[in-house]
This record gives sequence, C-alpha cells and structure tokens, in this order.
Amino acid sequence: MEIAVFLNEDGKTIRCNESGVVNIYIKDRERWKIIKKVPLDISNINDTGIMCKKFIAMAESLSKCKIFIAAEVKEIFYTILDGRGFNIWSIQGVPEDFLEYVLKREEEEHIEEISIEEAPIPVETEKLGNYYIDLRPVMESEKISSKKVLLPFLRNATFNELEVDCSHVPPWFGYELENLKLDSEVESISEGAVKVRIYHR
Repeated sequence: MEIAVFLNEDGKTIRCNESGVVNIYIKDRERWKIIKKVPLDISNINDTGIMCKKFIAMAESLSKCKIFIAAEVKEIFYTILDGRGFNIWSIQGVPEDFLEYVLKREEEEHIEEISIEEAPIPVETEKLGNYYIDLRPVMESEKISSKKVLLPFLRNATFNELEVDCSHVPPWFGYELENLKLDSEVESISEGAVKVRIYHR
C-alpha cells in the first residue's frame, strides 16, 4: 500500500498551500522506504487557476497511490484530491510517527468495505413499506459494525416500520433514533435475542 506525504525540508508535514515535496512511501518488510518524490511549489502563486493546475498535475503523478497526508487539506485542495478518489488525512508531524497508524487504519477500512458488500440488508416484507433485517450475524462478527450496516438505511430509505432481530439492542440506537426522530419498541424473544421495531413518530 502506497502512502503520499507532503513534507517541508525538515521532513515535517505541511499545508497544501505551502511548498515542499510529496514523498510516496511503501512498507518493505519492517521498513518504510521512499519510492518516489514529487516537488510541489505553489506558495507564491496568486493565480488560483495556475495553482490548481500544478496541484492537479502533482495528484495525477502519484499514479496508483490513493492515500494523501498533509498537515492540513482544505477547500480546493480537498476537492481536487477527493474527486480523484484519494483517502485524505490531515496529520501534523513526521512520517515515522504516523505511517504505521495510517496503514493499519486503511487496511481495516479496506476489510470493512469488502465485508459490507457481504452484509445483510433490510428486505421488504409482504406488507408494503415494512422491512426486516437479522443483525445477529453482523453483531457476532468483528469485521463490520451494525451501525455501518443499518444507519444508511435509517437515514435514507422510505419505510413505515423496520423490524430488527438482534442479540442485544445496539448502544448507538438511542442517539441515532432520537436524532432521526424515530421511535422503537423492544421485545425479548429469548435469552440473547431481542426484536426491535423501528418506526416514524
């Protein structure tokens, strides 16, 4: 996994509107090595169009590297990177202090993205507007959270009632249901199993 870091001459991360070098790092066994350096000098450019062109050229020169770290990534710089599929990190410091952390988090995110494709989704029942999902397999797994599976549905779907089978009521239900102006009823099915009915107020 390649990670790009924007640095000054002292080897510390800097903001995207400063001048420095973008180093691309890759882990080789137990050591991090630099496989490419891309200079970027835009600190004295007042023309926004020219500045953007230089930043875009830098981003595109990173090739298959899609992780970018700087001390601060805001506004047009964020838009440019985000539009090209980068995972963006704002971190202050030197690479040796954070590369391992970023690598671990990115790997976890990659596993979770794969897992969510295999996760169950609410299915509509015979009654129009009513849905059902069994969250127990998700709650027993450490690969993905119940919140990641269910919250997008609660936020975006049109439904009358959602019936959820759980091993226990997820702690995040309280805040998120209140925030979405949803009510719920909990029914104990058996030891280690509950049914939650979620509906609009």
